[in-house]
Amino acid sequence: MSRPDDFFDVQRIEAMETLLQHFTGCTTLDKETLARLVGSVQDEHCSSKMPTPIDVRDDALGPEASNDDEYYTIDPVSLTTAVYTGDLSHSHFSANFRRKLKEGLRDSDIESLHGVAHSTDPDRASRLYSNSSIVATAAGLFPPKEVASFLIDTFFEYGQTNYSYIDEQTLREKLDRFYASPKSINTCDSSWVCTALMLFAVGTQFAHLSSTYRDDGEKGSKTSEVEMSRTLSPDDSTALKFYHAAKRLMSDVIAIASVESVQAFLMFGMYTLPLHPDGLAYTYFGVALRLATLNGMHRSLRHRAGIGARSAEIRNRIWWTTYTLERRVCALHGRPVSVSNADVDAEAPSDFPALRSQKRIDIIPNFSVMIRLTAFLEAARDKLYVTCIMRDETFGHGLTVWFTINMADRSLWRKTMKRTTASGSSLDSIWRLKQDLHCYWQSLPSGTRCRDLTPHRQLFRLNTHLALTYHLAHIFIGRTFIFSFPQGSATVTPTSTQEQTRHSSSELRDDLVNGSIQSALSVVDLCQTLKNEGLLARASYTEFTTCWAALLVILAQRMHEPSARLRMASEQGLKLIKSMSLGIYGASAEKMAIEAMETALRRLDEGATTHQQGNPIRGNPVASSYDQFRSWAMLWKNESGDVMHPSPSNVPVPPTELPVSLDAADFANLEPLQDLGWDMYSPSFPFEFGDFNPSQ
Repeated sequence: MSRPDDFFDVQRIEAMETLLQHFTGCTTLDKETLARLVGSVQDEHCSSKMPTPIDVRDDALGPEASNDDEYYTIDPVSLTTAVYTGDLSHSHFSANFRRKLKEGLRDSDIESLHGVAHSTDPDRASRLYSNSSIVATAAGLFPPKEVASFLIDTFFEYGQTNYSYIDEQTLREKLDRFYASPKSINTCDSSWVCTALMLFAVGTQFAHLSSTYRDDGEKGSKTSEVEMSRTLSPDDSTALKFYHAAKRLMSDVIAIASVESVQAFLMFGMYTLPLHPDGLAYTYFGVALRLATLNGMHRSLRHRAGIGARSAEIRNRIWWTTYTLERRVCALHGRPVSVSNADVDAEAPSDFPALRSQKRIDIIPNFSVMIRLTAFLEAARDKLYVTCIMRDETFGHGLTVWFTINMADRSLWRKTMKRTTASGSSLDSIWRLKQDLHCYWQSLPSGTRCRDLTPHRQLFRLNTHLALTYHLAHIFIGRTFIFSFPQGSATVTPTSTQEQTRHSSSELRDDLVNGSIQSALSVVDLCQTLKNEGLLARASYTEFTTCWAALLVILAQRMHEPSARLRMASEQGLKLIKSMSLGIYGASAEKMAIEAMETALRRLDEGATTHQQGNPIRGNPVASSYDQFRSWAMLWKNESGDVMHPSPSNVPVPPTELPVSLDAADFANLEPLQDLGWDMYSPSFPFEFGDFNPSQ
């Protein structure tokens, strides 16, 4: 204990402030900040030691897990970097050996062990760093301070939505220091410079939402809309410059392997998510997860020794953002996950007063809901991934066989598929999952947060994204069963028990399909509301992929139910997709897919009209051949890779006279889309319709 006359010693107070700033991450220590910190303290024990390894016993292994090999360590080496050592690893065994060795040595001999480097020493990678001039050149592309502030505000207002990618306060402080002294940049700053560049890139793509003028082409002519879809806007070009500059820093960002490195690759993934979700974005998120596990962000920080409470909360938020986004991409695009659920015990994001924004409402409640909704998506994927609908040849009565297995059991399923017996239990499980999802959504608050969809409210767009994700889960669950029950009567009369089973399964199937259709219609309405409010973003993966999935389901249902309601919804959805497919997001594959959908829609409508009139379509053979050529030309791009130009509006297009049928086989005409990267029957496509395959 210090003496009374030393209590107010200046050097003592400065030392305490330095320690407090180090362990809390706060740069200012005024009364208001200190009061917030005191209020946020959750543990009675506050460590005042310098960074030391965190030893956490794996309680999941039970009371017998007392062996030293059952520990993991998280060794902080700086404010933004830690070294994680897992159970049974070489490094961990080496650490245990050194600890045992120290027990048998004298104090004078122990000093000789201090120079022994850990095998996980992060400084070894510093030998691979690039020259500092590369970082300085990249930072030289930073916009003026006022523009940078605008792009940061735009990102957190429109881009971040219901996730937590970046600690805003820390980034702004580093940018302020850079603008005050640009020459102070060196290679060690690569991670945050890369993060800032990607934030500017993403902020640029959302900047149009901050403008009262929206150049979506809706008010312009047909020509202007086509030109916008073929050329890059100034926003796109500027964002690409930021992206290319950030890419040059990738090797250093990976070598540094800090929390800021995780943020950088998160931003890479976010930028490429609407462009290439199952390729580039999936890869970037995978790298971010690898860097996060290097820092032990996937593990619990129960004691937080050496890591301040603020830093621990930032780590948790960034981890759950990375983990959730990757699992969402994996669920929607048929990709394997990088980290197993069993390996994760990090604390969930929580309200932390020191991290609250002074400009915006705290999004942690919405963030938690997004994590939960993604878990529902993943659960649905596990139940539906290998859901098979097959005819039981043993009984010969056409009874549909339902069975679902976990993804981990797919190899076993392939071996025993032919021996599978009829069962409806998995369909019940899927239906119960749908009910659980509905009950969870209804339990959420409807005032301000989560389910409040009142326009002009501060969280309107964020809440709309939650609603889109909720409906996306319903679409994901129900769309598999749209084509699952082939038409036709059974060849053998089933028994009464079998008839009851089929009737019960049919009711469950109808409920799942109806829920999917209703959610698809709701998605179109929600996206239209966003557009009406000037909040529909071209760079939003959530908005585009959810609208696209809804449109596919509506089109699929129109094959069975060619109603005016579905026709209007599909036309509305196509307009929304077009408005989001401009500039850099108007790649040829997407535009060709849209044209193919419009062609398919026209065929469906004409086929329905002809069917109602009772007149088969019989066209001139010459005209029919020309129409077939025209349809082929619309769906394919030429060998040079140029985008096909639509015919002038003053040239009449003869009505298609191709044979039309309102069944699944009609969609075989969309097969050229597969060569354009839109395989409708592959897991890489955002949504595939179960076992529906026109080639079978």
